[in-house]
Amino acid sequence: EMPQAVEAEASQDVVQATAEAEAAASGSGAIVVPSIREAAQEERQQQPSGPKWLISFDISAMESFAEAHPEVVEPNIVSIRKFVEGFVAKVEVTSMRVKDLYIALEQRFGPLRRPLLERTKQWAAEAVEKRMQDEQKKATKETASTPAS
Repeated sequence: EMPQAVEAEASQDVVQATAEAEAAASGSGAIVVPSIREAAQEERQQQPSGPKWLISFDISAMESFAEAHPEVVEPNIVSIRKFVEGFVAKVEVTSMRVKDLYIALEQRFGPLRRPLLERTKQWAAEAVEKRMQDEQKKATKETASTPAS
């Protein structure tokens, strides 16, 4: 029973600190601290009810799951990044659309998660910027090496 009393007291301290923070944020200065019983009841309501399950997959089950839900398991990031850089190197940058990149990625790697697509958009922007800088350097070298008439 002693650990429960300590736990209840610690829970009450957390509740009081939260109430003080809310009061400070609202600017009213009034602190309303719920009782220990109310805090314990609220804590019990927040905990999931029912049995807890631990599920594990063997390798064949994991492969089957990945085939059924390809968007869950991402392909190798290095190969995606290389593909994006190659795509940017091949296309006309001025007319390239992000949608074209997404279509090419999906054709090559299958369905991809939205966060990964957002990262590929950033990688494409970096690759376009690098390509533009390289072209600009090449143009500067050509004009510098060409003798003026």
